[in-house]
Amino acid sequence: MIRKKLYILIAAIISSLLITYIIAMSVSAKYEKKIAQETISAIYDTVGLSSTRRIDFMLDVLSQDLKNKTEAEQTQIINKIFSPYKLFKFDKFTQILTNDDGNPLHISSTDAPGLSTDMQNKPYREFITRFQNLKKHGGGREFYSNDNDDSPDRMIYVSRINGTKIWYCVDINLKDAIRAIENVFSPLAEMNTTHQRLMHIITALVFFFILFVSLHIGKQITQLEKERTQQSKSLQKANTLLEIEVNIRKQIEQDLKDANKELKLISSRDGLTGIPNRRYYDEYLETEWERMARDRKPLSLLMCDIDFFKKYNDAYGHLEGDACLKSVAEAINKSCKRPADLAARFGGEEFAVILPDTDIDGAKLVAESIREAVNNLNIEHYDSPEGHVTLSIGASTLIPVHGGESRALLQRADAALYRAKAAGRNRVELA
Repeated sequence: MIRKKLYILIAAIISSLLITYIIAMSVSAKYEKKIAQETISAIYDTVGLSSTRRIDFMLDVLSQDLKNKTEAEQTQIINKIFSPYKLFKFDKFTQILTNDDGNPLHISSTDAPGLSTDMQNKPYREFITRFQNLKKHGGGREFYSNDNDDSPDRMIYVSRINGTKIWYCVDINLKDAIRAIENVFSPLAEMNTTHQRLMHIITALVFFFILFVSLHIGKQITQLEKERTQQSKSLQKANTLLEIEVNIRKQIEQDLKDANKELKLISSRDGLTGIPNRRYYDEYLETEWERMARDRKPLSLLMCDIDFFKKYNDAYGHLEGDACLKSVAEAINKSCKRPADLAARFGGEEFAVILPDTDIDGAKLVAESIREAVNNLNIEHYDSPEGHVTLSIGASTLIPVHGGESRALLQRADAALYRAKAAGRNRVELA
């Protein structure tokens, strides 16, 4: 009987070792994949940074020649410099310089000799589309592949030439540079493969050693050990079950605490903007109302509304509208400098800011700071008189009293917001 139990124990140990080994291999494969992905990302960052630095250096030098020149003079200088010039010894590239209106001042290509500025020309159409997309976001670089595979081998880079209204764009074939850096990591990959094989061999040897020792010890124990009494087994079983039950209860309690904590956090945040939602705003306003009433200090409230937001949604679509709400919410939230200040989404395109221990002058300063921060986002809105997204704000201040209603503060702020809208928007009105 003891021998049988011992063999079961040995089988359990070996099974545990096998399971542990399989799990370890799975985790190792997962991290290897992550390392490979990060390595590839580092390769592209290295190649992209190296290329753009060289280009930026050339553009900085060129900007000195183009400053304070007319567009005709600038075009003459550009054609003189770029027409015979093979950019930084790149094998295949296409480059273009345009003015702010997008009119080409110069275009050349070693990659597509038949390139023209005709939108029917497919290489030019694809090139200019990528150029316009990056220009819209203020420039930058992007890797892509003409084959639409997972290994981009081209980079397009867009930058505005300092001190001018000229945009520069270059599309470069970086396949050879990327492959050269990848070759640097090949020995490491081979070394890792050799290391894994060695670990497999060592694991197998350890496995068979444990098996041999376990069988040998089993024979010795069989000769020396006596069967335990039924009472001892029952007691051990009871202790084991009790311990398992205690552990299960502890785990259930911890899981419940974690779930409640997560639920509370989720319920207090607006799903789109990530700032506190209306429910949390209501709770916080009541809390600060009572606290300011106890301390006899002023409580201020700002009501903020995005101007012509319905027109923005109609013109740009709901996805851009959501992106606009996120950007405005972030700008408002960053303008709340003190820990006690709270920015929340009130509903739709409206936001509320609670400012404890703040008089009307302080509220005006914060409101102007928020309005200016949204203006500085410079989010395009061609259906707005300003040409970009703006914010109207109503501010009110009261010294709360116990038993009073915070709704009065909201009504005053809302009325001030209405006056700001009526007075032309993109302004702050005080109640």
